[in-house]
Amino acid sequence: MTGYGGGQVNRRFMVVMVLFIATTGYAGELWNLEDCLTLASTHSPEVERAEADISSAKGSLYSSWSGLLPGISGYADATRYSSEQISFYQDEARISRNRYSWGLRLNQTIFNGGSSWARLSAGKASVRAAREQYHAVWGGVALQVAEGYYGVLRAAALVRVAGEAEELAKRQLERAEERYRMGAASRQEVLKGKVTLYQDKLARMRRENELEAAKSSLLRLMGQEPGTEFELVEPEDSRTEVPSLVECVEMGERHPSVRAYEAQLSRAKRNVTMARAGWFPSLTGSASYGWSDIEIPEDADQYKNRDSWSLGLTVGLNIFDGLETAGNVQQAKASERSAAVTLREQRLSHRHAVEDSHRELKEALAQQEVAEVSMELAEEEYRLAEEQYGMGSLSFLELSDSKLALEEAKVTLIDSRYSVFIARASLNEATGRLGS
Repeated sequence: MTGYGGGQVNRRFMVVMVLFIATTGYAGELWNLEDCLTLASTHSPEVERAEADISSAKGSLYSSWSGLLPGISGYADATRYSSEQISFYQDEARISRNRYSWGLRLNQTIFNGGSSWARLSAGKASVRAAREQYHAVWGGVALQVAEGYYGVLRAAALVRVAGEAEELAKRQLERAEERYRMGAASRQEVLKGKVTLYQDKLARMRRENELEAAKSSLLRLMGQEPGTEFELVEPEDSRTEVPSLVECVEMGERHPSVRAYEAQLSRAKRNVTMARAGWFPSLTGSASYGWSDIEIPEDADQYKNRDSWSLGLTVGLNIFDGLETAGNVQQAKASERSAAVTLREQRLSHRHAVEDSHRELKEALAQQEVAEVSMELAEEEYRLAEEQYGMGSLSFLELSDSKLALEEAKVTLIDSRYSVFIARASLNEATGRLGS
């Protein structure tokens, strides 16, 4: 081996996954990370709730147009009275107990202190906030799916390591029994070998249970039925270039969670404008057209003689409202200050999250390099320990210790490798790139 380079480690893990699938009799779905994210995006309850929030915000936006668009209503009426009604048409008196009417009315707010425009702007800000919050929620779900994805792969690799440990224990027991028959080893070594084999079998069963639990957790995150058979595609390599911290911080400043709070602050400012509108006069225009008579008209002239229209302007002024407007303005300003503080806090918190994720990724990469060298050393030491045990210059206990060190090195390498994948996914989520 030559220093456990990236290509060599990558080939080793790819071969491991192929062997694992072959030896487990796999007959189900084969998913990569993108497949899992796609399933989660359409089945995650958190994502569905975020989509519902967008729909609700759009509904509020539509209703906010009512203050700017005219309101038009119509009516039609047919009434029968208990007594006769008299009506005149061309100096002719008509008597009837019926009356018929219909009409159209139009109302248009011309000025209301900017409340209507502020309400529309607040509605647009609510939609932006809901959309950004959707992306933030989806980023969090995507990170959970990525962690679950790599968790399943890690658990599968640990099952393989446990199986290898069991095979080594079998081989050691066979050699101990052979040496015992030759009189070169004590019965104690044979018994120790059996105990080690049984312990390794139990460890493999525990690893298999952990794998099933990891699969179940991933299925839940993707909204799939329990027991669905699947296997996952092993990623190619965990060691790629780490972006600069400056670049990550800049991308983090545009994270959906930050932009959602920016939109909430914009909405809070518009709410202040709406509250202040109570101090301004209002101007409303109206128009109406209608017809009313005791008989259904027989011709156009008879209809026109009984129709009517009107135009009007109404000025309203709030002289005293019991301090309601003042109280509304104070509450709106307090909400605006609270939104500004929350935004500032979110920006600072998210920057710390980006910096922490960046440091964790660099540390995980360094740990992986150490784990690869340690793995190579443990393999070489175990090879030498087997040779020395065969020559009788090493005790069974020392051989077992070397085997245990090799198993720990394998587990450490697997943990370090998938820690890099998870750390990279965490950094991608913090910079808004995961699942986008």
